[in-house]
Amino acid sequence: MVMILIILIVAIYLTLLNFKRLKKLAKGLRWLLYALLLFLLCDGIYSSVRHFSPDNAVHHLIPGLCMALLIEGARYVFRKRRDHEKNWSVDDYPIEYLRQKGAGIPWEASIKDWQEMKGAGEDREEAYLDLVKRFNAFKNEGNQLPEPLSLKRR
Repeated sequence: MVMILIILIVAIYLTLLNFKRLKKLAKGLRWLLYALLLFLLCDGIYSSVRHFSPDNAVHHLIPGLCMALLIEGARYVFRKRRDHEKNWSVDDYPIEYLRQKGAGIPWEASIKDWQEMKGAGEDREEAYLDLVKRFNAFKNEGNQLPEPLSLKRR
């Protein structure tokens, strides 16, 4: 029963991580998950000591240790994912290109739904390079970058 509850909490936790506003709730669920894993591990140790036999050790302690290892593996993967998210580049965002007829600068590259982030140039590639330059300048100033997923979902 506890294993099923842990699997459900992990599924809900992974779903909530995808939504910016619900990350605080996901952190609370993570602590609940740790508490349940600790309970499962302690229950396995208690059952193994109380009714010591090799079969009980295998049936109670080993699943608890396996779940703890799985959770640590998932934490490692999401830690790496968060580290990657902090180093976003222009290519992580949806880019729109606009050709302006009759204007002084014919091409404009912009990040979709982020009006302030635009680059201009004589051709499409030059506009993209100007956008990259402006994006990197914005990033190097220490400004907080919006999440690429939040811009793609709009």
